[in-house]
Amino acid sequence: MNYAALLRSAVVALMRNKMRSVLTVLGITIGIAAVICVVAIGKAGQARVEQQLNNLGDNFVWIEAGGRSTGFAQALMAPKHLCLRMPWRSRIKSP
Repeated sequence: MNYAALLRSAVVALMRNKMRSVLTVLGITIGIAAVICVVAIGKAGQARVEQQLNNLGDNFVWIEAGGRSTGFAQALMAPKHLCLRMPWRSRIKSP
């Protein structure tokens, strides 16, 4: 088949099934919009977490107890978390 016949056949199929064509275009549009919204929400959440981490400062250390196998006795003996502030450290500059 040549391209003109293929194009004519496609246009005839679209005209015969107008509702199906409109619903298909609507579905594709909604799908693309949903993907864009999910990516935007993810980027905004990432930016907010990075901002909160930057607000902690560079003299902050967070240590958590735990491991792969945490049993009852180990959970009783180990502290849940330990927070240290080190004001004597100089500012670390990234290269």
